[in-house]
Amino acid sequence: MNINIKTIIIFLSSICFLATSCVDDILDKKPQDIFGDKDLWTSSKLVDAYVVNLYSSSRFGGILNDGESVSLITTSDEAINGMPHSGTHSINRGVLTASNDFNQYWDYELIRRINFFLENYSQSTLESEFLATRASEVRFLRAYAYFEMVKRYGGIPLITKVQNINEGDALFVLRNTEEEVYDFIISECQEAANGLPDFFYNIDEGRITKFVALSLLSRAAIYAASIAENGSPIIDPNGRVGIPSNKAKIYYTQSMEASDKIIESGKFNLYDKYADRAANYQNIFLDNQSNPEVIFWKKYVPKIAGHSYDWYQTKQKVTMAISAEMINSYEMLDHSDPVVDFVNAKGNLNTLLQKKDPRLHASVLWNGRVWRGAEIKSYKGVIDEINGQEVKMIDRNKDYKGMAQQGANFSENLATGFSVLKYLDPTVEVPLIGEGGTDYAVFRYAEILLNKAEAAFKLDKNSIATDALNEVRQRAGLQVLTSVNMAQIINERKVELAFEEHRYYDIRRWRIAEKEIAKDIHSVYAFYDFRISDYVYESFAAGNMTGSRKFLKQHYYLPIMPDKISKNPKLTENPGYK
Repeated sequence: MNINIKTIIIFLSSICFLATSCVDDILDKKPQDIFGDKDLWTSSKLVDAYVVNLYSSSRFGGILNDGESVSLITTSDEAINGMPHSGTHSINRGVLTASNDFNQYWDYELIRRINFFLENYSQSTLESEFLATRASEVRFLRAYAYFEMVKRYGGIPLITKVQNINEGDALFVLRNTEEEVYDFIISECQEAANGLPDFFYNIDEGRITKFVALSLLSRAAIYAASIAENGSPIIDPNGRVGIPSNKAKIYYTQSMEASDKIIESGKFNLYDKYADRAANYQNIFLDNQSNPEVIFWKKYVPKIAGHSYDWYQTKQKVTMAISAEMINSYEMLDHSDPVVDFVNAKGNLNTLLQKKDPRLHASVLWNGRVWRGAEIKSYKGVIDEINGQEVKMIDRNKDYKGMAQQGANFSENLATGFSVLKYLDPTVEVPLIGEGGTDYAVFRYAEILLNKAEAAFKLDKNSIATDALNEVRQRAGLQVLTSVNMAQIINERKVELAFEEHRYYDIRRWRIAEKEIAKDIHSVYAFYDFRISDYVYESFAAGNMTGSRKFLKQHYYLPIMPDKISKNPKLTENPGYK
């Protein structure tokens, strides 16, 4: 049983409408301004408004976050960013420095507001169960914020009390170790899960539940486990990054136990509403009505409080172009070699890719596919032999033999001929900037199964790992496996969780980013060849459109950056950044 999660934003609006006029005043104040203010704790509506404001300030949304919609996807080997000055190039060219703001997230203002609530809610005379439940939600939000930071920087300051500006030097705190931060997140998730219901109903739908807290525990523990197992690629004289290897088994066990609690509850299962495997997978991310797979949505309100993902991936720059390597990561249904030799391939891509894993067809667009009732024409040019010479023609404003020299859907920023389909809703007109309404699945059941498969494999429970992985594969229409290895687990996560901001962090925690980011990844463009009356393909190592790719060891952790260190002189920078 899964809830039909309502939008947090609509929920916040309804609360503000019903509450007294002092709601806005309270939400606009910083914690030190309302410390001791009794008004907040006298009304459940005001408490709810404060808590939901914390929800809306948290970093949910993944790839749909405006300003981040291509960053982590085009930094990994999934896709290529066609914008030559994009910040993603700083890391996949190996030139990220302490002054680059790539993928930064450092939100201690949110932590402060959370700490204020947790320190003061008990003074309220409101119903104790209501307050305890809200406190558990808020504890989860703090754990989630710390997880978003620790996976970027390693050890960070753990601040669990509201700091007072009059504390002087006591305001400046050291970074905790990476191990301490992960232990805190896991502990907080356990406590939050104990204090939260299985589901919320009616106006409370959309809040953090027990299973959301367990999902973060499952995810955070698998991160910590693999970091402990694979070691730190850099030596930190301050000891802020890295986790002792003897903690790996503990974390794998914690992750698997959390996953099992979700699985054994029987409250969730893989989405399986359509016989067509591609349509089924595509609708996981579009069907927000009684979707049994999604454990927690980040909700958007079309035209009111939306995102710009659809606009940028269709009408505008189409900056997220899928690499040939990503296309070839999807298996063939007939078990043949999944690697398509695009250099020598001829024919329509619909035919060349027909036998690919249905998840590819649900996630990627290409020349010749029908989308929104029309055939996509994203070929780069046409070829013919003129006066004994091969000639390529790519003038989009000219025709050749009755055919446009360049497809109408080709974009100069399209770094390869494959673009994203996942999260695009074909049933609505392409929303304008800020008006997209597709929701984002923050946690879903398939990830929990994949976390369990990885943890079980690492705990030498291959049959359990195989069963968990096969559940995901069978839903996709793939052949079941009789046993699994780590390479298969890695690839299954890559294709099942494609373009959901997992791959970048996965290859970092597995310590394989030096291989996966630094390797050549290839662009593929379709050309119509009049000599054979069919399509041929141009494929070449794309680098990152501005230079050769490489990944430096220090880039397993992002820089703390000078602006933060200048505000807290006790902060130490991560190794490798000056």
